Amino acid sequence: MDETAAWAILRKLQTTGVTSKMEVKFTRNISTDDPQLTIRARIMERKRNAVFVETEIYNGNGEVCTRATIIYFVVSPEEAQARFRFTGCRVEGE
Repeated sequence: MDETAAWAILRKLQTTGVTSKMEVKFTRNISTDDPQLTIRARIMERKRNAVFVETEIYNGNGEVCTRATIIYFVVSPEEAQARFRFTGCRVEGE
């Protein structure tokens, strides 16, 4: 879930940062036999350099099994390039 939140930050905000806090709520068991799991992340709010991301894991039936709220501290895109050599997160065709 943390990795998915990081990808949401990379792609949507075109910058990088670090995880500050992660609160996880388990609501349903996830079977290792389940042929497909879906993990989704969405940016809920941004306050200066703190970004609040909600992530969810769904089982093969589309039921939410786990939900996490993650606070991610980000740097400006300019600082990400200067300090971390981050040049952006593009997809094919961009």
